[in-house]
Amino acid sequence: MDDFDKWGRAVKFPSVFSMHIKHRLYFLMAQTHVPEPINHVHRITTDSYVCNTLRSADVKKPDVDVLCKVISSLRIVDEPFKELHDFRAECTGAFPMSQLGIMKLNDILHMYVCAYQNPLVWKEVWKRIAPMLSHQVIRDVETFIAKNPFNFEAVLDIFNK
Repeated sequence: MDDFDKWGRAVKFPSVFSMHIKHRLYFLMAQTHVPEPINHVHRITTDSYVCNTLRSADVKKPDVDVLCKVISSLRIVDEPFKELHDFRAECTGAFPMSQLGIMKLNDILHMYVCAYQNPLVWKEVWKRIAPMLSHQVIRDVETFIAKNPFNFEAVLDIFNK
């Protein structure tokens, strides 16, 4: 596992960086369904030193705790993006009706983002965020991500609201 603290020491963040921003950058660098995550760093920070250092700061097996913190902090305040509706329609069919009735759009967003995390940890992240993971849900999610690219731009837009 690429421990967040070790990663942060390697990046040598300036002291003015908040833990929240460090977590978001770690999350960004852990993305496996995003071509060239480094190209999105400017959406989180414009610090040129950090931008350059992150070029060699990939996260191969991410820290699940940090991913969960970032994902659970996401909140939709505008109209949801199309892929979120598609995800809800295609990936929640195996959920109990009692659970579906109490789920909010932010819960769907969190599960959507969990689904696109590193294949080594996505199920663990999912179980911490939404403790409903059956064989059928796994099949539905893996089928969905195989045919639908991650709308990371929409997730970044949510970061910045």
